[in-house]
Formats: sequence, structure tokens, C-alpha cells
Amino acid sequence: MIDKFRKTFDTYWEDKELEHYNAGSDRQKLSRALAERPGQDHSRVVSFFDNTPYPYQSEVLSRLTSEREIHNRFRNLIVAAAGTGKTIISAFDFKRFREHKPDAKLHICLII
Repeated sequence: MIDKFRKTFDTYWEDKELEHYNAGSDRQKLSRALAERPGQDHSRVVSFFDNTPYPYQSEVLSRLTSEREIHNRFRNLIVAAAGTGKTIISAFDFKRFREHKPDAKLHICLII
């Protein structure tokens, strides 16, 4: 099953039709491309990372920052109930971290 997923992903990734999308600079390009598709309503383009974290997510983000700055711990595990936004917390955290280290890379392990 994983091999099938990997092969399918590679097929899409290597497709010449694939275009990289930058949420900051390519919104108009995406809106035009979606408008060209007949029979579908794409009047509103959503960007998920323009959101602000919920208060409980902000608390987790604060704790992650202190783990790095005070305790010098850079490998942290977020454990929370399903649907609380662990992936979103990771995205916000990485966005903040990358502001200080532009060459940083993100590795996420999702356990379902």
C-alpha cells in the first residue's frame, strides 16, 4: 500500500503539469486558473495559514519556544487529542522558527 502511494505521488510530482504554489505571491495566478475550470465555483480562494492560533494552541507554541530558548531542546513532541490542531501548531511553530533560521527544514511524523 505504501509502495503504491509512493509511486502515485512520484507520478504526480514528476508531471510537467505540476506547478509550485506560493501562498504569498501566487494567489491571483491560482484564482485565474481555478476560474478557467468550467462548472465549479471557485469564487473564494482559501489560504489556511493566514489564520491565528487558538488560545490553547498559542500556549503550546509558547512552551515550544521556551523549550528551545531556555532548555536548548530542539526536538519536541506534541501530544494532544485528535482534532486539536497538532499539524497546525507545527506549521505555526515552524513559521516562527524559520523567521530566525531561514535554512531550517521541517520533519513531521504523523501517528494515526
